[in-house]
Amino acid sequence: LIDALNNQNFKVVIVDESHYMKSRNATRSRILLPVVQKARRAILLTGTPALGRPEELFMQIEALFPQKFGRWTDYAKRYCNARIRYFGKRPQWDCRGASNLNELHQLLSDIMIRRLKTEVLTQLPPKVRQRIPFDLPSAAAKELNTSFEEWEKIMRTPNSGAMETVMGLITRMFKQTAIAKAGAVKDYIKMMLQNDSLKFLVFAHHLSMLQACTEAVIENKTRYIRIDGGVSSSERIHLVNQFQKDPDTRVAILSIQAAGQGLTFTAASHVVFAELYWDPGHIKQAEDRAHRIGQCSSVNIHYLIANGTLDTLMWGMLNRKAQVTGSTLNGRKEKIQAEEGDKEKWDFLQFAEAWTPNDSSEELRKEALFTHFEKEKQHDIRSFFLPQPKKRQLMTSCDESKRFQEENTVVSSDPTKTAAGDTI
Repeated sequence: LIDALNNQNFKVVIVDESHYMKSRNATRSRILLPVVQKARRAILLTGTPALGRPEELFMQIEALFPQKFGRWTDYAKRYCNARIRYFGKRPQWDCRGASNLNELHQLLSDIMIRRLKTEVLTQLPPKVRQRIPFDLPSAAAKELNTSFEEWEKIMRTPNSGAMETVMGLITRMFKQTAIAKAGAVKDYIKMMLQNDSLKFLVFAHHLSMLQACTEAVIENKTRYIRIDGGVSSSERIHLVNQFQKDPDTRVAILSIQAAGQGLTFTAASHVVFAELYWDPGHIKQAEDRAHRIGQCSSVNIHYLIANGTLDTLMWGMLNRKAQVTGSTLNGRKEKIQAEEGDKEKWDFLQFAEAWTPNDSSEELRKEALFTHFEKEKQHDIRSFFLPQPKKRQLMTSCDESKRFQEENTVVSSDPTKTAAGDTI
């Protein structure tokens, strides 16, 4: 496939979701870069050019205008606040910062056409964000408290390997947070299911949290779908259609990374974040699975924030990154605006039972949920670069044609609304 792409002399190349080129070292970026640069014309499309940092813009700029902002080291020092840090005993450039953002915004305005959803979808109902803070049961918080104490101890005695140790500890605490709050998340989902007319999305990151959410829905005997990294693209299409069209399928349990982009769930009017993620770009993209063309209601977004866990720190980090991307792309500081819910209203969550992972719900999910799509209907992209086979006459009955058309047509509740790509 790579050779087939490189051997083509494309007149025009269009790259959708171009922010996937954000990493300079990723294989995807190295393959796409010469393909885009060789083309006579190139267009990059994305709703989130940078998910959290200016460094994520460089490869996209380089693909369109090589050396326009100088070499990578020049760009990193000027706009990424690049500095040397020690990871273990090895010095390394850290380019995760941000600097001179007003200047970068002005330069980007010469090569980027930026349109916000509020500017082009003026009739789309608003998002209503709400933070749901709650305290963990003392037993669930015990392991996390130990990790926080370990973190403080490391920071009090800095050494050449402190940064590497802290990063590993934070990753561990992220997983601990998921397990610690899983029992409360289950109770919250069951509370929402008491409203028989409500369809909603639940986003999570760790498999442990996805499993806990699945258990909550199964225990409530509610029909649902689940999309994580193990679900193929063809199966996702069928699951999305099921959620959109079937009134009895009330919950979509979704991985932030696997299902947070490119899918439409406008049948839902509520979105629940069981977990946070590392950058605001992924979070906002996930929100917009429900908040997009075809949505007729306000979208209520609930963030479940467990006090005394990594959630509190991550919420602050998300808002700092949102200010960086807002200044860079839109010329103004932004943050994830969310009203804080009445803490007393959610006191029941602190009495949730501790949750531990098990395999039973996974087996039930496999039996009850997934329907496999015929692989012969999938096409290898390499076939588009091969000579076309001779056409043969194919007789199809009217009934079969009609049935195929009905099965592959999405009927909109409003004939004036059409499906939209994920470029806004």
